Amino acid sequence: MKEFLEIFNDKEISEVYQVIEEFKIWVGDQDIKIKISIDNYGRFHHKLNYHYKGNDQADPYTSSRCIADTKKEAYMNAHSEIFSFYDPSDENGEWILNENY
Repeated sequence: MKEFLEIFNDKEISEVYQVIEEFKIWVGDQDIKIKISIDNYGRFHHKLNYHYKGNDQADPYTSSRCIADTKKEAYMNAHSEIFSFYDPSDENGEWILNENY
């Protein structure tokens, strides 16, 4: 990333993220993509292509823990975001597309 930042050092650029990994898992019959990125400060981020919304939730759950010091912590944050409110017995629960993926 160092060489990239040497060239893309314009004052208009506020942040840079390098996608370092992408995974696809299945939760029930829903495929979930997990993108792991690292920013120009060396912090890890995760992003999901779907968020779960249970029947009793007003909105799909999105975690506020999206920045991590290690890749493993980013994995754990992504796992928590997927499964914190996921209830396979909730017949009206649904996966909502994250259009910012």
